[in-house]
Amino acid sequence: MQVGLQAEVGHRCALRGKGRDYITASWHRPDAHDHALHCAASCRPGRRACPPSGVMPDMMRTRPLLLAFAGIAALAAGILLGDRLVGPPPDPLPSIHGTVIAPPQPLPAFQLRDEHDTPFGPERFRGRWTLIYFGYTYCPDVCPTELTTLAELEKRLAAQGRGGDTDYWLITVDPERDTVQRLREYVQFFSKRFHAASGDTANLAALMNPLGVIALRPPGQPDTGYTIDHSSTLTLIDPQGRLHAIFSPPNEVEHLLPELLALQARYAARP
Repeated sequence: MQVGLQAEVGHRCALRGKGRDYITASWHRPDAHDHALHCAASCRPGRRACPPSGVMPDMMRTRPLLLAFAGIAALAAGILLGDRLVGPPPDPLPSIHGTVIAPPQPLPAFQLRDEHDTPFGPERFRGRWTLIYFGYTYCPDVCPTELTTLAELEKRLAAQGRGGDTDYWLITVDPERDTVQRLREYVQFFSKRFHAASGDTANLAALMNPLGVIALRPPGQPDTGYTIDHSSTLTLIDPQGRLHAIFSPPNEVEHLLPELLALQARYAARP
């Protein structure tokens, strides 16, 4: 390839070869000829025009530093802005045999009657932790097992000095047969501190449906000696009267105790 070089004051430094015009530059200076030689030696196809001598070295030294500082500043600004917009990461939810409701949800409106035949609504579950089991007194096996588990949980919490933190309730799914008196006698067999409640089918459904509790009376059974198929979950209500967690069966004290304590500790840290 043949390259021709032309340089003079007021003219341009240009490289030409094989009919291709390369990048050119023009400026006025007394040493234009010497700088044209430098231009020819340093310019390559596709590069920018060669600046006047004395300018290129300074730019080559300072430009990477400026770009580096600009990049660091942009990164720092992005981190600070991200922290302000997003905030700190949320605390991880405790792992339980069931579901932690995040955020906790308020209870629906309902009206039931407790074991002393006293009417109450959602406000009754405020101020304390509450574990609710939905069952019935004529239940042949599952309900007595669950209430025995709750009684054991109550004892273990009491042994740790936490016995007064939690209330325990049986809410019937069989209001036709479970009178207030029968419910009171039934739950006190397991613990003197247990509570019970009943109500009409509409109010029971108003509470059960949002909590995912199902109760069905299989067809073809006698009018008196029937059984009811129902959920066997435990519902946890926090001191603000909100649905906080649902424990799934099998409910055993060995996992209920540490999981309940973990949920209560997290709530105490950030209710």
